[in-house]
Amino acid sequence: MIQQVFYENGKEISGKGWRENGKLYMSFVMKGGRRYGLFNANLCYSLVKEDIK
Repeated sequence: MIQQVFYENGKEISGKGWRENGKLYMSFVMKGGRRYGLFNANLCYSLVKEDIK
C-alpha cells in the first residue's frame, strides 16, 4: 500500500492512496476541517447547498 499525503502548516490538505494492485482506494481534500472524496473505496455522499466556511 502506498499513500501520499500533503500538508500545509502542519495540517492535511489532500491525499491519495493505492493498493498493491495499483487501484486507487483513497483520494481526498480537506475543506473547512472536513474531508471530502474517496476513502476506503467507498464514495462519499454528495452535499447539496452546503456552505463551506
